[in-house]
Amino acid sequence: MRKAVIEFDDPDERVMMKHPPRLARLDPVEAALIEKSESGAGGKLILKRTGYNRSSKSKFRPGDPDDLKELFFRSGHLASISKEINEAIERNDYAFFERLGKKCGTIWRAFGNDPDPLGRFIVDNWVQESENIPAFCFLSTAVLTAVCQCCLGNPDGVTPGMREVQDRVDRLGLLRAKRPKIASAGRIGDSMILHLAEHHQFLRDQAREMGCNFHSIC
Repeated sequence: MRKAVIEFDDPDERVMMKHPPRLARLDPVEAALIEKSESGAGGKLILKRTGYNRSSKSKFRPGDPDDLKELFFRSGHLASISKEINEAIERNDYAFFERLGKKCGTIWRAFGNDPDPLGRFIVDNWVQESENIPAFCFLSTAVLTAVCQCCLGNPDGVTPGMREVQDRVDRLGLLRAKRPKIASAGRIGDSMILHLAEHHQFLRDQAREMGCNFHSIC
């Protein structure tokens, strides 16, 4: 049996929200912690994609071919190799950065299929903002699950459920914004509309005035 593959469309093409919340309006400390969690989650996905899981407490050996190989794999997400970069700075190791620079340009060619497309989709949009799309860190589990399902470009019989989505968030160590939390969503035609709970009736009335049906999702 062929293994099912999940592919996701760009959220901007399917999901929208009027006046979405912004990270810049959060407490600076909270926003920094959320962004740090996203960076750490990206590093975990890089490690999973390479199949490498060296303990952060183990000593990196600059001249060891295996350590260098795995380091360059992880350099697809520079935050995941901050320890080795700092050690190279302390050693004043110019050769280290020359090797790293040469490998970074071709690093992605070495990767095979993404083993966790759902995790990648969530992390890629966790703090990413656009004009009509909030960062995923503002979404409740129910709304985040609905967005993931809506954006499946090639579901191939695979639909992520709430438990699977929340498991990814927890396992990757992603932090959500405390408030505002977007916990409601509806559908007008082919578009998913995200909204705060207090705006639900307003959107329903607005859709009725436009001659459209507003279907609540969560």
